[in-house]
Amino acid sequence: MEWWNTNTLIIISIVQLCLTQVILILILIKSNFFTKKKKKNYLSKKTNIGEILSKTKYKNSGLTADLANDFKVKLVELMEKNKLYQNPNLRLNDIALELGISVHQTSQIINQRFGQDFNTFVNTYRVTEAIRLFRITENPSIGEVLFEVGFNNKATFNKAFKNYVHMTPTEFIEASKHKRKLPSLSE
Repeated sequence: MEWWNTNTLIIISIVQLCLTQVILILILIKSNFFTKKKKKNYLSKKTNIGEILSKTKYKNSGLTADLANDFKVKLVELMEKNKLYQNPNLRLNDIALELGISVHQTSQIINQRFGQDFNTFVNTYRVTEAIRLFRITENPSIGEVLFEVGFNNKATFNKAFKNYVHMTPTEFIEASKHKRKLPSLSE
């Protein structure tokens, strides 16, 4: 009889263990632990993370879409005609004063309308002007060009130039001399 009690206890323990495992597996299945069910992607391909962040960031700015577009046009005009980017000490505040709006609103326009931060925005104009100068100058001096377009030092100029053109200024000048295919800024 003792043997039966011991075997019965072992069987009961095994059954309990199996039932516990089955219950645990059912709980995990119910919670989709084993399935590769995709979680809802709130950032679909059509949604730009920058748009979501900037909508939250600028929700109280009071700048309407039409007004922002008007200031975008004025900003492009300032950069192209007045060449504000040539000022090596150019600050967001300087542009805001020129536009007659707050620094916060100016930043909003650059972020939302151009999809760039302030430094990237300004450096785009500087690099574009450097490319123009390299193309029209017989033997361009990188040092002279970088200061003329508004950069303070060669390291910053080289980094910005390489980010936009995918080659160094020296490589660009050499490629221009040999009339090799030069990359466009949109690549």
